[in-house]
Amino acid sequence: MRRAMTLTVGAIALVAVVALLVTGHGDDGTPRASPEVRLAGFGPALPAPPVSGGAAPACGPADLDIAVEVVDRTLGNGWARLRAVNRAARACTLAGTPPLTLDQDGPLLLVIDHGSDLLPAVDAPAEVRLEPRASAAAQLAWRGYGTAADTTTPQTVGVGMADGSFVVAVPGLPGFEAPFDVVDGAAMTVGPWQPLGYGPPRGDEPPLEAGRWGDCPAEDLVASVGGPESPGSGAEESELTGRVWLTHVGLGPCVVPHEFSLARASGGSVAARLDDVLPGRDAALRPGDAVSARLPWSDIEPVLAAPAQWSARVNHTGGEIPFVGDGGPGV
Repeated sequence: MRRAMTLTVGAIALVAVVALLVTGHGDDGTPRASPEVRLAGFGPALPAPPVSGGAAPACGPADLDIAVEVVDRTLGNGWARLRAVNRAARACTLAGTPPLTLDQDGPLLLVIDHGSDLLPAVDAPAEVRLEPRASAAAQLAWRGYGTAADTTTPQTVGVGMADGSFVVAVPGLPGFEAPFDVVDGAAMTVGPWQPLGYGPPRGDEPPLEAGRWGDCPAEDLVASVGGPESPGSGAEESELTGRVWLTHVGLGPCVVPHEFSLARASGGSVAARLDDVLPGRDAALRPGDAVSARLPWSDIEPVLAAPAQWSARVNHTGGEIPFVGDGGPGV
């Protein structure tokens, strides 16, 4: 299981456009950027993660990846969101407001408050139970120091856990290595953890730019099915069809290949191919993005009837991607 603690920083301007960057593979199998950019349609509305049985321990560093997303600096003030994803195979809990540390070529003192007028009051639960692949968010706000702040030296953010340890998140996107325009002794308003379900709201992050991304690990994806859809007028579209969606619930851009499969636990599989992606090419997804494959409805119905018996398998992930339905996996 991947344990990278990466701080993914969004752009200042928020956009609602969802973009897919289609990439190819070089002769050595490594991804190479293609100038072709396709706009993706909105994916399905995912259900809330299911609630597993039994008590859940407090989340620790081995359970979580954490990012800072949706950085917005306007009118001298700044806002951002911490997002934590449960990478463990069992549930864990987050409670209250997370302690923060900030290092920028040495520790910076932050005066943490929880009630400034920069963040509206929210009715947050006392404890957030994070099921596997689920996310929680805490809002951040600060009064910026403009040119008095160092906005070029990379910053390292530590997010405190219940046991006193910290999950370290390191800025990753070029140009946003120092998302917080603050100085030593600056005030930072931190909101409480709130449940986000599977991943971030769509449209939070900017479109992808040409570049390279790694393969989406299985724990960054969930699968869902939709339909039926009416057949088209062509001879090859004489039966009802449905769609299998792969939704990215992780923290940073990654790629999925043109071909994947639906696998039944008792044996057997169904081949699937991403819509509007050429054979041999990959689709790059931002957090919250989704891609789909259209299949005959006769292939979709068994998955819809017993999603717990099925998983999606993308060759290079090396793992199983669960199907989620109303109420979550296995419903």
